Amino acid sequence: MAFTQNELYHMETFVAASAINFGFPVQQSASQDAAVLPASNASFGVAQVYGIACATAPTANTNIPIQTGGIGKAFAAASLGPGAFVMANIAASPGLVPVGPSGVASALGVTQYPRYVVGKSITGAAAGGIFSVKIAPGEVF
Repeated sequence: MAFTQNELYHMETFVAASAINFGFPVQQSASQDAAVLPASNASFGVAQVYGIACATAPTANTNIPIQTGGIGKAFAAASLGPGAFVMANIAASPGLVPVGPSGVASALGVTQYPRYVVGKSITGAAAGGIFSVKIAPGEVF
């Protein structure tokens, strides 16, 4: 049996509702069907996180592949260790942050209770580093 690259890496193609950089978590656009935008504090908790951008979409209405499962690479917006559940950062810097029992890592200076997670880290990383993540979007209650 043969598999395509998209099947192996769980990639789907969406339309970018705005500019999206490689490695950023994305979520559904509330204003455009079948479109995604970078997950951010402005829309945090409003929509399910789909996955991580596998390319850069420099402008809106550009097709962009999104990895929705499997093992991917992501940017760490805060230091994290292996095995941490990760979510889109709600602060200004892009990337993923660890989810703790009482919300986001205390180093960010905020307490935000997550609703949607992107997945679980496989390797650790310092803030600004790249790490491996098992992409498994889900909802936390």
